[in-house]
Amino acid sequence: MRRKLQKDIERLKEENEELRKMLMDAYKSINKIHDTLKLLIETENRTQRVVAFLLKDYESKLEAESNVMYG
Repeated sequence: MRRKLQKDIERLKEENEELRKMLMDAYKSINKIHDTLKLLIETENRTQRVVAFLLKDYESKLEAESNVMYG
């Protein structure tokens, strides 16, 4: 009986270690995904600022042309 309990304890320790490793791998993957999402959000924000700048620049050029053409 004691021997069976020892085997069960050893098996559970091994399973626990495997699960701990799996959990750490999952945690690392989640961190990578989080970092990637942060970069995507930063890129999107920069893109929006650039597009807003380009639109404003385009609008001022159109207005300048309009003023030249129609005085």
